[in-house]
Amino acid sequence: MATLDQTRSDAKVMKKAIKNTTGKFEDAKVRTEQLLVRLSNRATVLEKLKAKVGLSTSLDAYLHLNEMEAEQQEEDELLKQGERSQNNTEVQALTLINN
Repeated sequence: MATLDQTRSDAKVMKKAIKNTTGKFEDAKVRTEQLLVRLSNRATVLEKLKAKVGLSTSLDAYLHLNEMEAEQQEEDELLKQGERSQNNTEVQALTLINN
């Protein structure tokens, strides 16, 4: 009788362990799918850039892509500063008109 109780107890422990492992597997499967999509999108962008620029290797294209992203960020910042300057000029002009 004790052996049967021990077997039932062991079965419950194993069932919990299997459930836990299955949950971890499902989480890992979702994460893997997300990473695969990101990798695929990144590779597509890289290949398009490579075709557009005509670079010889993926590494060259990747480095060029990183340079372009940095330049784009700098341009965005300069545009924001330019917009601020233009807004300030417009506010000053409106202030002069109202006075």
